[in-house]
Order: sequence, then structure tokens, then C-alpha cells
Amino acid sequence: MPSAPAPFTVVQVREEDWQSYRDLRLEMLLDAPESFWTRYDQIADRGEEQWRHAVASATTLQAVGEEGRPLGTLTVDRPRVDAGLPGTVFVLGVYVRPEARGRGVGDQLLRTAEQVAVEQLGARRLLLHVSELNEPALALYARHGYRPTGESIAHPRLAGVRELELAKLLS
Repeated sequence: MPSAPAPFTVVQVREEDWQSYRDLRLEMLLDAPESFWTRYDQIADRGEEQWRHAVASATTLQAVGEEGRPLGTLTVDRPRVDAGLPGTVFVLGVYVRPEARGRGVGDQLLRTAEQVAVEQLGARRLLLHVSELNEPALALYARHGYRPTGESIAHPRLAGVRELELAKLLS
């Protein structure tokens, strides 16, 4: 009989958690560089103050295992400029460590992100971009009610690959 997956909790990252945020962010850029617009070499040499600012300037969640090790992360954030998207909150930087995949970490991160987006950011709609080649992420987002808007943009580093825009309306 297979054992049950180890439990985890989803927490909001605080400024004093900057090292955990940094470590997971750098790991995700090394593990899946094609999934993110930022490159490892663009941020690897940031100092503590820059990492603290990054944490303080957006709402980032981490799924944390019993032993305190982060298993996954995502960020929800309002548009930085008035893009004509009132009530829209972006979902960014979604990542689950390889050893935690298939355990519901991504699902719980998205459920918590929706709650935080509504309660803390006043969201009425969530918006994200995902590579058309990232089938596991596309399936995860579809399970949670994200639908293609019909918009896409070129992947910043992969020629011929599109980043699909997905949205979810919130009640």
C-alpha cells in the first residue's frame, strides 16, 4: 500500500524570509529556465537588500513541508502600471520542486493564491502566461478554471514558442 504524501502548508513569504525566497527562486531558474522570463544570471548576484525588496514588493506564497523545506512557490501581483485591467491580478513564477510534483502542491498554491488575490488585492480576475510547450502547467491551470484569452506573446528566449495568456474570472 503506497504511503500518503507528506503534509505541507502554504504560507505567505515575509521580508525576513528573503533567503528562502532567494534560494527557491534561483533553484527554479536553474531547474526550468525555459519556464521563466528571468534568467539565473540576471539575479544570482543580488544582495540581501534587493531580495528583501523583491519579497516586500509583491505577494509570494510558498508551500512548505513538515521539515520546513519549501516545496513550491508562486507570486500574485497587481499590474505595475495602469494597463486598463481593473481588478486583474497576475499569477507569476509558479514552480514546484521536482520531488514535490504530483502531491497537490501546485493545486494548493493556486487555491491559496485565489483566496489571497481576492481578500488582499481585491481581484476579480487572475491572469497568467504559460509556454505552449508546458503541458503539465497547462493541465494544472485548466483544472483550476483558467481559460485561454486568445492572446499570446513570443517567448522571450525560445524562438518560435508562444506564451499563452490564460485567465480565470473570480466570483
